[in-house]
Amino acid sequence: KIVNGLLNLARPGKGDAAGPVDVNAVINDVLALLEHQFQTANIRLRRELSSTPTVVLGVEFKLQQVFLNLFLNARDAMSTGGWLSITSRVEDTCAVIEVADTGTGIVSEDLPRIYDPFFTTKGGEGSGLGLAMVYDMVKLAGGEVKLGNGVRGACVTLRLPLRRPETQPTGGLALLVEDNPELRAQVREMLTGIGHSVIEASSVE
Repeated sequence: KIVNGLLNLARPGKGDAAGPVDVNAVINDVLALLEHQFQTANIRLRRELSSTPTVVLGVEFKLQQVFLNLFLNARDAMSTGGWLSITSRVEDTCAVIEVADTGTGIVSEDLPRIYDPFFTTKGGEGSGLGLAMVYDMVKLAGGEVKLGNGVRGACVTLRLPLRRPETQPTGGLALLVEDNPELRAQVREMLTGIGHSVIEASSVE
């Protein structure tokens, strides 16, 4: 609850409007917020984030909640400490993020129910809503979630569709015709401001 409150304060007024979100930046923000908790729990980080832009279409605060839940689940699975590995890469049209820990892993019979609301392996300490929320938010962003056991503990893989940068129009040559010199000057300034070269005239003739 404390961490969720801090995240609320960290992004005031963002609302729920979807827009371009840098996944790597979100991961770094959440890790910075949890740094002290990881140190206290003797959890070491292995972070390998893609140098290729990993911008997706989503709601920043919701993606923060996704990684917050994944990182806290990993922490809880490593009661005596361990390694938390976060990697991101670009594959075709998707950003692929893997979160792996060296904890207890997931019992095979629990895997079919792992995304069910209120299903928890933490007894009375868990709400059973964390992974259900992760699943729903990733699906809403057009992505996929795969959860299973890695080499030593649990591994979660997210695939989120990339948002390609919008192509900006290149400057051209504009003919500006306006008999009002003040208005012509304003329009000329606007046109040059967006990269156009301008030829101007005070009349059609």
